[in-house]
Amino acid sequence: MNERLVAAQGIRCLAPPVGWLGEAQAFLSLREGGVSPPPFATLNLGRSAGDAPELVQENERRLAASLGLPSPPARLKLEHGTRCLQVTEPGVYGPADSMLTDRKGLPLWLTVADCLPVYLVVGSWIAILHAGWRGTADGVIASTVEALERASGLPASKQRAWIGPGIQVCCYPVRPVVAGRFAPDLLESIDGKDHLNLADAAIRALRAAGLPREAIAASRLCTSCRNELFFSYRRDGSRSGRMAAVLWR
Repeated sequence: MNERLVAAQGIRCLAPPVGWLGEAQAFLSLREGGVSPPPFATLNLGRSAGDAPELVQENERRLAASLGLPSPPARLKLEHGTRCLQVTEPGVYGPADSMLTDRKGLPLWLTVADCLPVYLVVGSWIAILHAGWRGTADGVIASTVEALERASGLPASKQRAWIGPGIQVCCYPVRPVVAGRFAPDLLESIDGKDHLNLADAAIRALRAAGLPREAIAASRLCTSCRNELFFSYRRDGSRSGRMAAVLWR
């Protein structure tokens, strides 16, 4: 298993293996420990999911306190694209699907509910990105790796990555138009439908962008299967809550 459970102040998160991302701190929140009622029970971090804003703000406060965030975060408005932004201050950025910084103590924060959170580090730089099927097929991973190369002056072969939990092949049937965007060996036929292995697609994209396989760790926890741990848009629909993916140095 390529994740570990951490808990503080009633909040539980998943994190990569100790030391995997060097001195960077990487977390994905779980769904317990917040104040939101069903269907957002309880630690919903999604500002646009339909939950009461004051409850989401309290959930954000609780997560920030439990993690000991060193400053307010830089946040992303997502668009399911490939845009990557360099940030230096707290605030809301975007629309975009990845961001990077070399500012020590600045947390990077984005929300997910089936799409993969991907965490990258190299030298003094960190990046976090949101990889659903569309962004993965269109190249969000490659664009982020390349942006990190340019910013850091270090080759992609020096980067390390952690792919956090997301929807796994067991629960991810896709339409033919989506299946056609991926190599056949990334698809599995289950009950007569093509299911996409999004985690393997992300690993392949990182490898194609220049990361060695030994520098990539991937969780295989399924956000759709594990209702007690995760929100899932595919499972719960538009009223699904969101987890927060957070990364800082």
